Amino acid sequence: MILTSLSLINFKQYVNETIEFPEGLSGIIGKNGSGKSSLFDAVLLALFGEIPGTKEYLRSQLAGEKDPVTVELCLLLDDRSYRVRREFRGKNLTAQAELTRDGEPVASGQKEVTGELEKLIGMGKES
Repeated sequence: MILTSLSLINFKQYVNETIEFPEGLSGIIGKNGSGKSSLFDAVLLALFGEIPGTKEYLRSQLAGEKDPVTVELCLLLDDRSYRVRREFRGKNLTAQAELTRDGEPVASGQKEVTGELEKLIGMGKES
């Protein structure tokens, strides 16, 4: 599995950011509090639909109460291009999810997307 990009909207300290992962990337370096752990949280959230802690901390403090939180991860797996998008809306952060392969829909819904991704990568969030 090769991560190619991560887009974040209203996620923790990231209001609107897209991070490209260049080929050969082997580390993420930054000062304390710069958002390194939040990037790993975002990848976990994209792949498995949840992260440690409570979901109230997903939304950026700069976002409004009704602004959606969006995490979109693009990756390559077995020479196929996948995009997983998870969005949390409203005051209660109601979850929505979709997974595409080479631009075609594969799964939608939190549980369905998580199940499909676990099969594709061969592991669950506990791993």
